[in-house]
Amino acid sequence: MKWLKKLSIGIGVFISLIVFVWILYSGAKFLLPIDISQDYKNVQDVENIIFKQNWKQQCYKRCFWGLEKIEYPQSNSSEILCESDDSIYELQDYIETDNEIRQSIYSPDKKYILYCEIEYDYNHSGITDDEYCYYRVYETETDTVVTIYQAYKEWYDLLWVD
Repeated sequence: MKWLKKLSIGIGVFISLIVFVWILYSGAKFLLPIDISQDYKNVQDVENIIFKQNWKQQCYKRCFWGLEKIEYPQSNSSEILCESDDSIYELQDYIETDNEIRQSIYSPDKKYILYCEIEYDYNHSGITDDEYCYYRVYETETDTVVTIYQAYKEWYDLLWVD
């Protein structure tokens, strides 16, 4: 009987530890831009993609744990690619989504289209500002889509440095 009591205490501690780690991870994911998916590494020149927050005047690059703060790149403005109407029209021809495409840009070699896709009413709560942001890359040659970053209510302007 003594071993049964020790076993039940051990199981209780193990379950409590799992719940504690899950709560800690969920809280960190909600407060910090954490996304540990490694799919973004499949995109050529992904290190040249910049996520820019205008209201904070801050830039980020994709890294292992999510986004890493960087200085704004000091390069020719002609080397920084910004939003393009042509890329949105091409995306509408090739991908199907129920979500809104907020902005898109071509990669410097035009093999990829980087875009922001917004899912409204993410939690099905009926609240109008319940938005989940997906930052995806469409590869024009293989017709594949890779999510390079995703987070709840994380709005960034997209830049692709050549």
